[in-house]
Amino acid sequence: MRRDASSMKIIAAITMVFLPTTAVASIVGSQLFNTIFNKENGSWDVQTSPLFNVLWAVACPLTVLVIALSTGWNLLIESRSRKRLAQEI
Repeated sequence: MRRDASSMKIIAAITMVFLPTTAVASIVGSQLFNTIFNKENGSWDVQTSPLFNVLWAVACPLTVLVIALSTGWNLLIESRSRKRLAQEI
């Protein structure tokens, strides 16, 4: 059981290292940003596409839902394990 917990910590640490880079690469690499070269100023203009707002409109509630489900699941498992311990005593 301890090896499983140790393995999960290693996987979580690796995920924390690569997740921010993956998120940035997927957002920048998608068609969420449009760049236009302005010949008059000689500068680049960056505009967001309408899909950029859809990304956040879907991602934020989905993230909250996943966190709520995870918290609920952990509370349920913890409650069941307390009941088992109380019955064994």
